[in-house]
Amino acid sequence: MNIVFFMPRFFFICLFSMATWLIGGGCTLYAQQLRGPLLPSATFWDDPPRLMMLDYPDIYSTFDDPAYRFDASFTNVPLGTSETQVFRLVNRTSRPFPGLSVVFEGGQSGRFVLDTSGMATTLAPGETTSFRLSYRPTMIEVNRIELQITSADEEVYPAVGSITGLPIHRLTAWRETYFGSSANDGDGADEADPDRDGVINRLEFALNLDPRKPSKPSTILQTSELNGMIEFIYTRSRGALSDGQKFVVEWSDSLAPLSWRQDEVTESILSQTAAAETIKAVLPKGLSGARFVRLRVER
Repeated sequence: MNIVFFMPRFFFICLFSMATWLIGGGCTLYAQQLRGPLLPSATFWDDPPRLMMLDYPDIYSTFDDPAYRFDASFTNVPLGTSETQVFRLVNRTSRPFPGLSVVFEGGQSGRFVLDTSGMATTLAPGETTSFRLSYRPTMIEVNRIELQITSADEEVYPAVGSITGLPIHRLTAWRETYFGSSANDGDGADEADPDRDGVINRLEFALNLDPRKPSKPSTILQTSELNGMIEFIYTRSRGALSDGQKFVVEWSDSLAPLSWRQDEVTESILSQTAAAETIKAVLPKGLSGARFVRLRVER
């Protein structure tokens, strides 16, 4: 009997013979790379019916396991963003499988979102269904969860999956986008200024700028006066906010090192996109008629 397991970029063919089955069960494993992406898949098989899932080329299980285990991972997901994987279930047997269920078994379920709204609860012979699993990290830490796929048919072994989420800072992803490397060195270093506009990279990231194109000061920070008040407008990256960076508007009447203050400053959001927010800070002009204003970015 020949069985083909489909998974992303690879397929495995297990060749059974009566001799190997009598010895204790097993298979000869062959791998061949396929072109184009394939969805992760789990397949119900006869003889006896069991639930199996393969997600990556180097993950497979012996067929006599009472509970098939698989691993899946979300790798290098930037903080504050979400990544979704789709898992496909296929019934290759001659009878239906009722009561399909996918549940979390433990771990940090708050970082993972399971969507079974489009998944069939009964899978007829030859039919396919799927569920979705999303990962949204909120801090830099390794997240883990266990997932169990079961059927109400007691002859079907459950599949237990170990799911791992590996987040990265948005600044790390930003370096990869603009400099082709996540390393904090060379042109991509935090303190580097490859476009020579006087704004170092970590501020280019914080202010949602392109570090490869020089920016004029007048386009980064804008000030105006209205009815005795100073309006100070700047744009901040939502990715920087996800990384925990803080934006502080301060003012001084003398520029003395200890004279900078934050009181009497009110802020509002003028506009926002998926990438950035434009902020207006308002503060009194002061009795002298002149006041210095600056933006400080903390991390």
